[in-house]
Amino acid sequence: MRRDFTFLLMMIVGILLISCCSGSKTGESPLATPGGSPLENQSPVSTPLPAIVLNEPVRAGDTQVSGSGPPSLPIRLYDVGLTGDELGSEVIGKNGTFKVKLASPLRAGQRVGLALGDMTGTDFSYDALKEQATINLPVIGLLFADVEVQP
Repeated sequence: MRRDFTFLLMMIVGILLISCCSGSKTGESPLATPGGSPLENQSPVSTPLPAIVLNEPVRAGDTQVSGSGPPSLPIRLYDVGLTGDELGSEVIGKNGTFKVKLASPLRAGQRVGLALGDMTGTDFSYDALKEQATINLPVIGLLFADVEVQP
């Protein structure tokens, strides 16, 4: 009789444990759900960074290029055609916009592109930004946006 009672008690405990934990991922506490324990591990939410964009159209004769991106990110504007020359640099403003002033006017057919500037001392990580890059050019680095200068 006692053996039957122990077996029945073990069955009830087993059923309660299974029903309590069903639907949760392996190794995950049933309390780690919305409304669960206030002591659950709360890791910071990763917010996607705004895209790094060049405003278009970019026209021949322009002496500045504008766009938008993550605030405080240092950027560089390059001639991504034949020369690979740096045309200017800027840090994106707190409002998420920038204007790169150029030493000489742009030419029709020229191709310009945005790359990362020196990120030393910033809160940005190369790994977080490389996912947005369109191409990695050997001389320039990660290129985020490029446009052809219109007549």
